[in-house]
Amino acid sequence: MKHFAGVALVALCASCYAHQELDRNAPGYANLNVEPARPLVMPRDQGLQGVLLSGGAFGAGGPELGGRSPHAVGTAGLELSASYYTSPIGVFDPNRVPALDGLNLGYTLFGPDRAKDQLYLEVQHVYRLAGAAAGWSWDPLTNTNGPQLTLFYGLLYARLNYALGGGGEAQFGIFLKAFDRITWFR
Repeated sequence: MKHFAGVALVALCASCYAHQELDRNAPGYANLNVEPARPLVMPRDQGLQGVLLSGGAFGAGGPELGGRSPHAVGTAGLELSASYYTSPIGVFDPNRVPALDGLNLGYTLFGPDRAKDQLYLEVQHVYRLAGAAAGWSWDPLTNTNGPQLTLFYGLLYARLNYALGGGGEAQFGIFLKAFDRITWFR
């Protein structure tokens, strides 16, 4: 019976608890009935910035340019890319990222009829699905090098490269890449 009386007393006290709301703020707090001295500034999304990392493989074909006997060239290769971006919103949305600027490092293996490997380094600018890259290619087997230009849209690309003192190639092909990104708030 003692325990029941204690429980009943606690229940009675809990139901009688008085709750009162104040009609004014405590000292030191803002009065909501008065306009603020300074205009209110709503917080805005600061956006993101980050690095977009990608890597992939490509395959292409096209004509050899400026050689002794022009013929078709098939090629395949690998490329790694790193691009810096800023986003005006707090999430990465490819439709709202105005542009990406970055570097490409690649390796091109020309077809089995030619013993030619090329390494290249390009500076790249991308706007949504389209972009351009320009750089320098080097063939360690023949010790030739020269400029290279790449244009792309989505999976499709066209590339021109020219070896100083020895012709070049035009390539038209498909590029498949996988992406990852590292982001941080601005």
